Amino acid sequence: MGKHPKYPADEYINFDMPSDDMDTYITGYKSRLVKVRKDSKCAYCGTAIPKGDFALATSGFLDGEAPFYIHYCLECVDDELRNYHGEENQGEEDWREEAYKRWEKRAKESGYI
Repeated sequence: MGKHPKYPADEYINFDMPSDDMDTYITGYKSRLVKVRKDSKCAYCGTAIPKGDFALATSGFLDGEAPFYIHYCLECVDDELRNYHGEENQGEEDWREEAYKRWEKRAKESGYI
């Protein structure tokens, strides 16, 4: 059955997941919704993304030369999209704390931490 997107596919195109790494320069950044062809891991929470599930795939070049291609699980992406759309009823700090708890729970359940 697999995980399916909550939002329309165009919501995921070039959606930029937040990062606290301010020292990295990225060029050619792209993101899109994909159906994962082989088992992968979420770059946010570390949860396994099984083959056949949908995920946000991002690619580009770090510091203008080193290529990267990573996946984010739909749970993490949808958390961020929910916040982006103002669907969270709490203040920003409360929302982040709740999201971190969900991400940590998924990571523990998957054996990542």
